[in-house]
Amino acid sequence: MTAIDLHLYRLKLVPPRQGLLFPDDLSRPDIFRRVLEERPSVELIPGYFWHIGNVLFIDDTGGYFAAGRTTKSTLQKYDGETGNFVEEELETSPYTHVLFDCGIGFMAIAKKTKLSPTAQGVARKIEKLFESTAVIKEHQIAVSVDAISDPVNFIQSVRAAYSIRRFEVTFSRSNPFDADEFFQKPMEKYLDATNGKSGKTVVCGDDLDAGTLVSVTKSVAATGNDAKAVLKTDERAGYSTKSLHGNPAHFLIPEEEFGGEPALQESREVYHRIRAKDDVLDHD
Repeated sequence: MTAIDLHLYRLKLVPPRQGLLFPDDLSRPDIFRRVLEERPSVELIPGYFWHIGNVLFIDDTGGYFAAGRTTKSTLQKYDGETGNFVEEELETSPYTHVLFDCGIGFMAIAKKTKLSPTAQGVARKIEKLFESTAVIKEHQIAVSVDAISDPVNFIQSVRAAYSIRRFEVTFSRSNPFDADEFFQKPMEKYLDATNGKSGKTVVCGDDLDAGTLVSVTKSVAATGNDAKAVLKTDERAGYSTKSLHGNPAHFLIPEEEFGGEPALQESREVYHRIRAKDDVLDHD
């Protein structure tokens, strides 16, 4: 049974520093929609054109689009009627599935090896397609498409640790609606004020509070950022470093069962499990 492997990504749309607001009362969901309405196409390297097409809104904020690449190749063949060998130019356009929620700002990108060995490779191309659109260029918006990590194993390590002496997280310019009020939003405002692009903060101690670190981790994971913890598993063990990145959030759907609305709903459920503020993650 063939399965579609969908990986979660956070779309970040960051305005230029001046005012730190989008003009014309545009919201990030509005910009997301306008990008898709443009159905961008761009030649990223000579002879390789990438496109967004098949845009379909399934409900008010969520939907589906296809992302793919068009190339031309030459096929050598034998023409039985003329008795000659001939060359025929063919155009191929492999594509993959992308689900999205422009209200939340995430995409679920299906891995397609004909396009790229990894979903990350496709995500980079989608980022370039977004950057090529008129609405993004006109308003000088910075675009990034960042992998959302599955925080389950990292959180389990933090909660089970005998002690944690160092905790490090990265953060980026303000964007996602669900950033942590306690940590991320103040740091994002600080980054905005300094006109920075990314930042990192570190806390150290003899025994850091695991509950607070877990709360920050969920926000960091959902916003496509990273976390690292230096901890030891028991009293006699040495300290080791655990990292959030390297474990991408993804889910499988049997190819014959893939459909827009059910797949979109599942992608939302996977996202909300990552962002959950309760103990849902303990049960995985």
